[in-house]
Amino acid sequence: MKFRTLSRLIAASIVAVGTMAAAEAFAADYVGMDTCMKCHPIKKKKKEATLKLFKDNQHASLEKSCESCHGPGSEHSAMKASQLTKLKKAKKDTKIVYKDAKSSKVCYQCHAVGGEDKLTLASDLLINYLQESVEMKYNKHTKFKVTCTMCHDAHAPLGSKDGIKRGCLDCHKGKFAMPIEIAAMADLKCEDCHMPLAVKNKKENKEGNYVYGDTKSHVFGISADPAYKLNDGSGNAALTDEGYARLTVEQTCGACHLSGKHHDMTRDQMLQAAAKIHPEKKD
Repeated sequence: MKFRTLSRLIAASIVAVGTMAAAEAFAADYVGMDTCMKCHPIKKKKKEATLKLFKDNQHASLEKSCESCHGPGSEHSAMKASQLTKLKKAKKDTKIVYKDAKSSKVCYQCHAVGGEDKLTLASDLLINYLQESVEMKYNKHTKFKVTCTMCHDAHAPLGSKDGIKRGCLDCHKGKFAMPIEIAAMADLKCEDCHMPLAVKNKKENKEGNYVYGDTKSHVFGISADPAYKLNDGSGNAALTDEGYARLTVEQTCGACHLSGKHHDMTRDQMLQAAAKIHPEKKD
């Protein structure tokens, strides 16, 4: 998946502003990805593979590459490896500006285009691009302080097996298990329904009566409430009484049952089916 040119420029600008401010605070300069790579292909096969994959990652195309997320690295790279190891063990400053690079704050420099309060829509059925921060804010995962890097490896391409560190079932087990009650759906993956192409980056698509975008959503939750509509009437996603945004059956069930791929259903039929898929859980 490639960044749309405009979105890439916006994202790069946001990162550039943040990292330039940080550079001034730390009096550090940018050294470039090649300098980072001299030390960071550590002798661990998995790490080497990840860093090699980074060059094919959309993040590598950002203006400052590694330093877009980790901050300007001149002071860090000037240190000896032994010195950095001692500082790291002592949990002292290793002159990396964004020491909390594993938190979502760094990701949200780019993945919060448009602000962090409103989930804006491209249409009645599609969400605008690069709003993962707001999508996560208005779904139940926020209660459990789920961060981007718990699931994603920002160094690997999203489409690669290395791009996902944790899948849904790594957490949704035991008391958090969500078994599927409809036998015909037993072979589906969680993301088939809960991460539909409900975000518009480059274009809106249509297959039969199913309208979809080109980027997966992070809203996750699906509403089986007949009264719920994604658009709250002002071009933003509607929130439930609990304060969550929801995907609609048109966005989710519609991939199979409005597109002609399987037997088509009416909205009422999709709502009835959606209400039965998982056993009811109390939060």
